Amino acid sequence: DSTRDGELAASDYISIALNALKGESDISMITATFMQIDTAIWAYLSPKNRDAMRLAVSNAAQALLDGSQPGSDNQLQYAKAFANNAVTPEQFDRLKAMLDGSVNGLVIDAELRWYLFLCGVKRGIFGVADIAAEADRDKTAHGKQYVAYAHAALPTREAKVAAFKAVTTADLSNTIHSYTCRGFNENIHCDLLEAFVDDYFAAILEVWKTKGFEIAETTATLTFPTWAISESTVAKTQHWLDVTGKDASHSLRRTVTEGRDAMTRALKARA
Repeated sequence: DSTRDGELAASDYISIALNALKGESDISMITATFMQIDTAIWAYLSPKNRDAMRLAVSNAAQALLDGSQPGSDNQLQYAKAFANNAVTPEQFDRLKAMLDGSVNGLVIDAELRWYLFLCGVKRGIFGVADIAAEADRDKTAHGKQYVAYAHAALPTREAKVAAFKAVTTADLSNTIHSYTCRGFNENIHCDLLEAFVDDYFAAILEVWKTKGFEIAETTATLTFPTWAISESTVAKTQHWLDVTGKDASHSLRRTVTEGRDAMTRALKARA
C-alpha cells in the first residue's frame, strides 16, 4: 500500500520483496508477493527504471526456481514466476525448454502448460503456428478459452486490433469474451495498448447499449486502458466522465471512475 500511495519507491519495494522471498515457504505469500511485484513493475515503477528492475526480478525468480525442491509446491510457484518475468534471450530459451519437461520434478499438466505457453506468447516467443499446435493438443473447453487468450496476447498491432474488435462487436460466449479481453490487455504490452485509449472511450457506451450486462461490464472493466498510464489517459477518462459518459449507467461510470483513480495513484507513485 505504501508503494501505491507513493511513500515507498517501487524499486525499493521490489528489492525488499525479492529479499523476503529467499526464506519464504508459505505458498500463498509467494504467489501474492509475485503478483505485487508485477503490479509494481508495470504500474508504479518509473518507466526509465523498468528494464533494470525486470532483469533483477527475472534473475531472482530463476535463482529461486533453481534452488527449490524438485516436485514441491514452491518449485511450481517459482516456475510460474520465472515464466512470467523472463526477459533475456537465454531465459526465453529456458522457458521453451520447460514445456518439454526440462525442469526436474516439475509436472507439466495442462493448466501449467497453458500458463507457461501464454507467458511465451505475450513475449513473442511463440506465434500463430504454435497456438494452432497447442489448440490441437487440447481440444477441451478450457483449451478453447486459452487459445482465444493466446491470439489476443500476441504482441502485434494486428492481434490487438482483431481482439478489440472481437470483444466490442462480435458475438462471443462470456468465457471466450473474458479470456480475449485479458489476453488483449496485458501489462507487458503497455506500449501497444496506448493506441487503444480513444477506441475504448469511443466503444463502451455502444457496447453497453448493444450487449448483455455481463459482456458489457466485462468489456468496460477488462479493456480499460489500465496500462496506458499517462496524464493524457487520465484527462481522456475525465472527459468521458464529464461529457461523453455523463449520463451513462451508474455501474459503467463506477468502473471508469475506479480506473481513473487507480491510474492517478500510479502516476503519483511514479513521480
